[in-house]
Formats: sequence, structure tokens, C-alpha cells
Amino acid sequence: MPARFIKELKTKEAAEGATATLRCELSKVAPVEWRKGPETVRAGDRMILRQEGAVCELEIRDLTVEDAGKYLCMCGQEKTSATLTVTALPAKFTKGLRKEEAVEGATAKLRCELSKVAPVEWRKGPETLRAGDRVSLRQEGAVCELEIRDLTMEDTGQYSCMCGQEKTSATLTVRGKDHVAKQSCALVFTKHLRSKKATEGATTTLYCELSKAAPVEWRKGPELLTYRA
Repeated sequence: MPARFIKELKTKEAAEGATATLRCELSKVAPVEWRKGPETVRAGDRMILRQEGAVCELEIRDLTVEDAGKYLCMCGQEKTSATLTVTALPAKFTKGLRKEEAVEGATAKLRCELSKVAPVEWRKGPETLRAGDRVSLRQEGAVCELEIRDLTMEDTGQYSCMCGQEKTSATLTVRGKDHVAKQSCALVFTKHLRSKKATEGATTTLYCELSKAAPVEWRKGPELLTYRA
């Protein structure tokens, strides 16, 4: 007598990234063939084909949306089929945007990364950004990048990358060339004086450091301290 399916495949539903197992049972031990639609299913990293006696299993790991479809188990002229539905999970930002500072006329790049490949939309405040002469929008896999060239002061603002209901935001600050030049010329204390305790008759040293060489003046309260040879 030919083998018959005494337990048929059942419809399955699973989430993206999970594991799904399709199972059926024959009336006796016999070889089977698994198919997805007209295509034969082969064992691989994600596809596991098992047969213990008359029980046949197809296990699919790390499910993707593309795994959804109609699956068949065939034994000669006998067959059983069922539908696998894969529920897609929303993409999430695994690496968010970071605030950036750049000089007027330079180039700034804002970069973020998703949990999976998905389309995104870039915004500056409420305004959607489009690719243009100064603006480039790139996406390599799950990595998304916004590049702005020849920066102007008007490019300063909050930028967002949107993917469905998910979003990440960061501020881009553009400094004027004159402001940067003044900052580089500014004289500041890079190491400040620290409070000291000493014993009467001993020696103590108060120490500080400037961002560049320059003359200084020492005082005790309002009194100017002078050098003695």
C-alpha cells in the first residue's frame, strides 16, 4: 500500500526573526520532498529537514518576510500543504544620530543605522530634505547617511531620520569662520590654580598653565605681587 499522510501540515504564523516548524506524519516510513510553491526546498543554514520514522519536519530559522508562502510535503502522488505567514517587525534605530559641529564652508555628515533594511526620510525640523547640489542622501544596507557640503550658517538646526513611527534626531551647529578664528586666538587657562596647604617656614608652589605663551600678573587679593631677585 502506498504511504498516506495521516497527519497533515497545519497553517503557521510566526514573527520575523523567529523559528517556524512545519510537521506532518505518514502512515509508514517513506521518502518525502518539501516544496515552497513549485520550488524544491533544500537543507541549508536556515532550512532544516528532518525525518524520524514516519514523522517529517521542516524547520525554518531566522524567518524573513520572504519565507512566507505555501509549503508542500510530497510523497509519491500524495501531498499535504499549508501556508506560513511571517509577521514583519518594524525596523528600529540601533545607532542614533549624534550632534555635529562644523565650520562654515566645510562638509558635515549625519549617520545612523537600522535593525534591518528599510526606507527612511530625512528632515530638517518639519521640512523634508531632498537630494540636491549640496545635499546627498545615501543608504547602504541598514546604514543611512546625510551629507551636506559647502555649509552655511542657515544649515544649523535639528535634523531627523524617520522610518515609519521610529525616528532619531540630532543638532548640527555651523560655526562662522570669524568665530572659529577668534576662538583659536583666544587665550585661556588650560590648567587652573589649586588650593594648597603648607606648614609655616616651608615652601609651596602655585601652578597654572595657559593655552599659549603670554605675560601674566600675580596678585594676593588686590595686592600686585612683584618679583624679587
